[in-house]
Amino acid sequence: MLGRMSPRTLGSATVATLIAVMTLAGGCATAPKDPDKPAQEFLGMHAVNVLADPDKIEGWNYNAPDGTSYSDPAAKPLDLSFAKELRAILYDGDTYAKRGHGSFSRSFGFRIHRGAQTIEVIVSLANDSILIKTMAPTGLPVTTSASAGGAHAKLANLAKRAFPGQDVR
Repeated sequence: MLGRMSPRTLGSATVATLIAVMTLAGGCATAPKDPDKPAQEFLGMHAVNVLADPDKIEGWNYNAPDGTSYSDPAAKPLDLSFAKELRAILYDGDTYAKRGHGSFSRSFGFRIHRGAQTIEVIVSLANDSILIKTMAPTGLPVTTSASAGGAHAKLANLAKRAFPGQDVR
């Protein structure tokens, strides 16, 4: 019966109520919020797409438990909750609001997957910067960097939980 009714038949109050109910129902889903504008500009469309609905995450720490550095550490699979927490950090415009300092020194990294698409996030706690390795719309690899001083504590905490028993710096 609703299929044959028009907005005139239903009345504007009923249509408004239906729209409000559908909007609220959509808002109750577990979809992530959209990235803040500074985050969207830094991350780019491909990274935002991968982070929006990741299905796998791997991580690595460039620092050994004894304090020495690895040049090419092996990635280990991580719980998907780390991808969602990293997404929240990367989507937050405050992450990029505070300037980093000094030279980039790799602390740890994550590879996030969404099907066949991937991005890599490499963090330097030493100078509060992030590198994102992703693909351009042309299909060529692109590396972008940004200061992430606004998320130093959040990123350090995430790494300490992802790599327990290892030095995080």
